[in-house]
Amino acid sequence: MVKKGRGKAPTKACPQCGAVVHSRKVQCDSCGHRFISARERKEKEVVRRKKPGRRASRAASGSTLKTQLLEERSRLQRRLAAIELLLESE
Repeated sequence: MVKKGRGKAPTKACPQCGAVVHSRKVQCDSCGHRFISARERKEKEVVRRKKPGRRASRAASGSTLKTQLLEERSRLQRRLAAIELLLESE
């Protein structure tokens, strides 16, 4: 059985403002900084490892940008067509 009220509570320092908070806090009471959990830190590390090399990432980001622009163009064309229909009906 664990006796409460003995010893020091586990604490950590906020990297943004330096305030000392309980180690289980998710957010700093002073500045609102959000602490990253060990699980989130691990997930970010895995994502960093999976990133392609510099040349591959440029090509991937270029194709992603092109895809995004094409999707945006299609969305705007549909919107324009809907507006034109509304104007014709008036």
